[in-house]
Amino acid sequence: MAYSKKIGLLLCSLLFFTQKISTSFPTLAKNDPFPLFSSLDPDELLNTAERLCYRNIEWACNRCDYFSISFSGFIQNAHRGKSIRGENTFVRKENAADGTVSVTGPFITQLGDLTGRTGMIAILYGELPATVTPEDYETKLESLFKARSVLFPGSSTEPPIYPPFPEDIDNGAYIDPAQMFGYFSFPLKYRKRGFAFDIKGRIPDTDFGGTIKGRFSHMEQIVQLFNNETPATNPLPGNPDSLSPDNVNAFLMNQFKEIMEELGYDICNFVASSFEELRITAFWRHAFLVNECPSPLWPDLYLIPFVEVMGTFSPGKARDYTKFFSVPFGNNTHSGVGVRGGVNLDFVQTVSVGFEGGVVKFFGKNFDNYPLPNSEFQTTLFPFRTSVHVQPGLSTYFSAQMEALHFIGYLSAYVQYVILEHKKDKITPQKPDPAWEPKVLECVTPFRVKLFNVGFNYDLAPWLSVGIAVQLPWAEVNAYHQTTTIFSITMVF
Repeated sequence: MAYSKKIGLLLCSLLFFTQKISTSFPTLAKNDPFPLFSSLDPDELLNTAERLCYRNIEWACNRCDYFSISFSGFIQNAHRGKSIRGENTFVRKENAADGTVSVTGPFITQLGDLTGRTGMIAILYGELPATVTPEDYETKLESLFKARSVLFPGSSTEPPIYPPFPEDIDNGAYIDPAQMFGYFSFPLKYRKRGFAFDIKGRIPDTDFGGTIKGRFSHMEQIVQLFNNETPATNPLPGNPDSLSPDNVNAFLMNQFKEIMEELGYDICNFVASSFEELRITAFWRHAFLVNECPSPLWPDLYLIPFVEVMGTFSPGKARDYTKFFSVPFGNNTHSGVGVRGGVNLDFVQTVSVGFEGGVVKFFGKNFDNYPLPNSEFQTTLFPFRTSVHVQPGLSTYFSAQMEALHFIGYLSAYVQYVILEHKKDKITPQKPDPAWEPKVLECVTPFRVKLFNVGFNYDLAPWLSVGIAVQLPWAEVNAYHQTTTIFSITMVF
């Protein structure tokens, strides 16, 4: 479909299919960066009755609107994403007739390849950390030691010459820039199911209130294939004869399960359940009448600014980094604080349009058994682990939205466009060691997301409503291309 037609459809959606969705703050999780807690308006903040009262709806003027509670169930799915470079994966194909090699694509980026395909040659690179002795390397990492001896025969002789090995073993010329030779690609299927609650309260006859919201979820990340991307012929003509496709396949690619077991990684499907996140907020909002004497020339218009501060906690399970295909719950046990603010222009008889932005600061946390690179050429798979302090970067967002309140009977609709960015994390080993290369991992921690939230709510009674909302991805960098659907029931008192 042409881009002009896509834009036209989106504008139509913005104008005609516009109830706001309770999200309002980003997370650290690239699989779920802007989570939904209900189908309600994040800027509603218990002001629906007041807005309906502007329209001279008598029953709304008699509603308290001091307390609301929502219960929701949600589903989330993804099977692809965009790489850290913001592009899809290219694939090298070999011409069997003349042996020439061409790069074709782009194709979709598999979820296991967002920060690069898993390179096996590079795990032989780098200095050994102080916690790993040469004897341990030979006896406990037997498969790696054997592969290193065969692929780089100058690195071990009889008797063995232990690390540091000859400088040539860390030569970047042996690493395929197309990430094919000596690389795995992992197609993954990601699924999340769960329930959420969203409780709001307001001090009577004031513009101040607060919210408590949380989510519990069950996540699965299923490994569909272990794709060995190594071509039949060596694409790097400068490689030594020992670093041939046959040797790479025999001593690295075909030994993947044994190598991962020796390194202490679990490569089974990831399946787990946990409480994800608890958010506590305080808000202020007020409706200012712009046109005190409406006329055919000057419509009924209210200006509704708001400010909300938030504290977030992730009391559930921390990510188990020994599970190679694991996904974090919530903010991976990081706590944080955030603030957001915005303004809505409520054209009483038609629609409401608004803009908002926010920022979240997450606090640092110590992690044990954390995989850390010991070579600048390593991607995704790191052979050694240590204790680190992780200080997440800032998460910021901006959104624009349009809403039609009770535009068909008691049906309301809404659309929101969100741009979200997470800055680079700072990772510091708790015990300094020249072998570690934390900057390699830090460089793949930022991510960006653009998405649409679209929702519908229907009032069954003045105090009861049901709703459905969807989160649709538009573009992303180093993040999942995920779709979320949430179903809510809300009671207002």
